[in-house]
Amino acid sequence: MIGEKVKTIKQGSLTAGSHTIEFDRGKLSNGVYFISMKAGNNIYTEKIMVN
Repeated sequence: MIGEKVKTIKQGSLTAGSHTIEFDRGKLSNGVYFISMKAGNNIYTEKIMVN
């Protein structure tokens, strides 16, 4: 894993509550990617597979 940022999906603040953000993989190659989300002082990281 290289560990470089490949795409920013959403930047900025959102109101409290549930949100859905669509992800267009664009020209990303097939493989495993990590999505990081920050809420306050917490950072959540999820692994996704693109194929």
